[in-house]
Amino acid sequence: MDKSSFALLGNFESLEAEIIESLLRQMDIPVLRQYPDSGGYMKIYTGTSHFGVSLYVPEPELDRARQLISEYRNEDPQ
Repeated sequence: MDKSSFALLGNFESLEAEIIESLLRQMDIPVLRQYPDSGGYMKIYTGTSHFGVSLYVPEPELDRARQLISEYRNEDPQ
């Protein structure tokens, strides 16, 4: 799948991003992660990034991914 067909799901703290990424992959939704600013270097050197993580999913899966996150957080979907 072409990277350009991925849409931003949201920005998350590192631990939450790992949990959400795992949840989405279990549901067969591909996930790309990107560390903003120097977050990628921070992740390499310290094991975490204080800048958070941006998660991307395929555009056709965006609504489904948001629904799964809402269910995980026990929220009403928006």
